Amino acid sequence: MNLDDYTHELKNFFYNRLDGKSTAVLYGSAVCGDWTRERSDIDVAIFLDSSSCIESFEAILTEWQKRFGKDLLDGFLLFKDQTDYLTKRFYNFSNDPKSLMENVLPPDIWQIKNRGKYIFGSSRVKDFLPDQKINDLKEWARANKASYWIPTIREQLKALEVESSSVKCDLTAAIWITSGAARIKTLEDTGVLSSKRDAIKWFSKNNLNLSDTAQVLLDNYDSADSFAPKMNKEQVALLYESCLKLLLD
Repeated sequence: MNLDDYTHELKNFFYNRLDGKSTAVLYGSAVCGDWTRERSDIDVAIFLDSSSCIESFEAILTEWQKRFGKDLLDGFLLFKDQTDYLTKRFYNFSNDPKSLMENVLPPDIWQIKNRGKYIFGSSRVKDFLPDQKINDLKEWARANKASYWIPTIREQLKALEVESSSVKCDLTAAIWITSGAARIKTLEDTGVLSSKRDAIKWFSKNNLNLSDTAQVLLDNYDSADSFAPKMNKEQVALLYESCLKLLLD
C-alpha cells in the first residue's frame, strides 16, 4: 500500500465510521516528501467535534492497529473538554488525556500549523493551535539535543563497540541517527525544521569526508533494509561519531 491508500483508509476508519464528526491533518514525512513505506510512520492529528465520540474512536483505533500494526499510525487525538482542548496520543491511548503542550512536541505543533494537510473534515484545526515562535523552537531543540540526542548517539556507539568487526549494519538506524542529529542541529541554529532527506544533504555538505557515506543513505532512503546495501561497523561508527561531534560543538 502507498500513502494515498493509507489516506483513503484513514478516512474510512476515522471519518466515515464517526459519521463525519472528525477532522484530520497530516504532518511530518507525509507532507514533506520523505514518506516511505519501509521506514516511515504516518503522522496525523485528528480533531473530534464532540468528546462524546471518544469511546467510539478508541474502538476504531484498536481495529486500525490490529489491521495495520500499532506502529504505523503516530500522532494524537484533539478534543474539547468543556473550556479546554485536551489530547490523547495514539500509542498510549488508554492513558489519561493531557493538555496540548504537555503531550505534543513544539516542532510537531509548528508542522501541523504551517505545513499540515487536511485530509478530511471541516473544522479548522490549525486555528486552534498556538503559534510557535522561532526562538522557542531553538530553545526546545537545544534542550532536546542535550536530553535525548546526545545520550542516544552515545548509547548507539557503545552498542557498536561490542559488535564483531565483521558485522554488517542495516541503513535504517544510520538514516535515523544522521537525519535526527542534523535536524535538531539546524533547528537549534535557525529555528527551521528540515525534512529528513534535506537534513542528510546538509550533513553531507558539512562533513565532506563522509559525503559518500551520506550519499548511500540518500540513494537507498526508499529501499527496504532487505534490499539496501549494508554498512560495516567502521563506517557506522565514524558516522555516529561525526553526528555526536556536530551536536557537541
